[in-house]
Amino acid sequence: MTATNNAKIVLTEEFTDALTRLHRGDSIFLTGRAGTGKSTLVREFLATDEIESSWTS
Repeated sequence: MTATNNAKIVLTEEFTDALTRLHRGDSIFLTGRAGTGKSTLVREFLATDEIESSWTS
């Protein structure tokens, strides 16, 4: 696991894999209980994505 500069997020192997897939342009289906990091993953992706998404505000 590694930590990012963004609010001390700990990147697990699964989190890193999901980010890699998103940056590659793959589609992923996020599921999980509350507090498992779904929203955190999306926020981290949007913060680190090189292409500005047109659907974000």
